Amino acid sequence: MRILLLYPPHSSLSGEGYFVPKSPPLGLAYLAAVLEEAAHDVKAIDCVIENWKQRVREGDHYQIGLSWEELKGRIWRTKPDMVGLSCLFSSQFQNTRKTAALVKEVDPTIKVVAGGAHPSAIPCEVMADTNFDYAVIGEGEHTMLSLVRSLEGASQLENVDGLAYRENEVVKINPKKNFIANLDNLPFPARHLFPMDKYLQLTKDLRMNEISSKRVPYTEMVTSRGCPDRCVFCVIRKMYGGFWRARSPKNVVDEIQLLFEKYGVKEIHFMDDNLTLDRRRMEEICDEILHRGIDISWVTTGGVHVNTLNEALLRKMKRAGCYSLWLGIESGNSYVLNQLIKKGVSLKKVDEVVKCIKRVGMDVNGFFVIGFPGETRKTIEDTIRFSKSLDLDDAYFSIATPYPGTELYDQCFSKGYLKSDNLSKLKQIYANITTEALSKEMVEKLREKAYREFRLNRVLRHPARLLRRRELGRNVKYLAKKMRITASQEAMS
Repeated sequence: MRILLLYPPHSSLSGEGYFVPKSPPLGLAYLAAVLEEAAHDVKAIDCVIENWKQRVREGDHYQIGLSWEELKGRIWRTKPDMVGLSCLFSSQFQNTRKTAALVKEVDPTIKVVAGGAHPSAIPCEVMADTNFDYAVIGEGEHTMLSLVRSLEGASQLENVDGLAYRENEVVKINPKKNFIANLDNLPFPARHLFPMDKYLQLTKDLRMNEISSKRVPYTEMVTSRGCPDRCVFCVIRKMYGGFWRARSPKNVVDEIQLLFEKYGVKEIHFMDDNLTLDRRRMEEICDEILHRGIDISWVTTGGVHVNTLNEALLRKMKRAGCYSLWLGIESGNSYVLNQLIKKGVSLKKVDEVVKCIKRVGMDVNGFFVIGFPGETRKTIEDTIRFSKSLDLDDAYFSIATPYPGTELYDQCFSKGYLKSDNLSKLKQIYANITTEALSKEMVEKLREKAYREFRLNRVLRHPARLLRRRELGRNVKYLAKKMRITASQEAMS
């Protein structure tokens, strides 16, 4: 079968800044590899990287990437039997719908499949748009392959695990029951189907290098799936189940070596949701990197759980090339952290781990989330104070976002806290929840205050850091973003 996998154009609301892709969409790349291995003719288009400098104003947002006419031409020339569309974020679902409609304009007989976090969370709602023939629920490699085999007559749709489809115009759901137990059985992502030279060149841009990395070019990897934790805001359980599966150390380092030798990659950004859950595995990955003598730097861009770290592991990680970690700290209030978020960590442990990472000689950064139902202004102020008490190199403050499929969404929906159905604003930089204690406007102002006070405190704590290139980059990026937002607000007024 001839299959086209598509990452649609990206939309950013005015004032948000611009999304720039620095790595192939790994979900599609894994799907492509599995389908190629089964001897299917696979093509892939990342609409954003193909024309990432093109930004077209459409109402209150910018469309980034290929225009709809350009995309229509690419689909027509490919002449696929099936098109698979990635929809990782609810805020981008409108573009996924537009792309599905575009495919049907080219040829109504082309089968359109939606996959990713949004279709996995609410497949019935997605299938309400008849331009979608199928929706993949959760981990997609085996489901997509089974769907293709079914369409070729090898099996029945009702036997395809994790699939939404129609039967006599009625949407049927096959719940996701089976997950890939041995991730080593998956081929490496089919990066060769994507323009790797464009991604790698973008990482060499000095403006990004100063902010995002130590060495270039860099790219992203995933070495594990799933998470046993039950944080209320996380949609990972819908995608990968409530258990953790990991690739073997040898398999992980084989991919690192491939990226190093074939593409000249100098740095890896690990996107895992829980990279260090198994300390022994993490140690063995480090040992394998050191044994092979691979000159690679790496960072954890996913939020590492503080309970998984100790000094011995951190020292080995540093020797193997790790220079920076992001921790999932979430809140500076114990009640919010463990009762509302259900994180299962103590503030004392967070403080100890941050100090340990600094003692080892690595950068340490923190993810924080504010504005949960049950929070007050005081609990958010606690988080701001706690972030300043830690010797962090950087912090990211997000707003609790009720993504479909999360426990947080169910809470907010049942209590009437959701005051808008505007999916384009379902992003962590916007407040979407209004509670008895917190208005949306107050939460957004407190987020701005968090950034302002954190950055000022960091400068006062370590004024010499201002001379570091990466520190200058962070502050320039922050100021540039503020200027863009102000200019956009003036233009819209």
